[in-house]
Amino acid sequence: MSPTTIFRIFEYSQKDQFMLEKTKHTFDQAELELLKEGLKRSNKERFEMATRLYKFQQTMSKASITHKPLSIK
Repeated sequence: MSPTTIFRIFEYSQKDQFMLEKTKHTFDQAELELLKEGLKRSNKERFEMATRLYKFQQTMSKASITHKPLSIK
């Protein structure tokens, strides 16, 4: 490997590392925003959301996937 190739590999890895750090920062920031929104909700809103999620979970747990073979007429 020539020194130029090694420098290019190092340069790309620094760019990738910067993008990963930027993405991680963005996810951390989004997570904090969601937590702040959650704190603004009233107890009634929290209860209604939990109830909806529970009902959805119950529906999905009872669901079954069936497959009918394709019949060509």
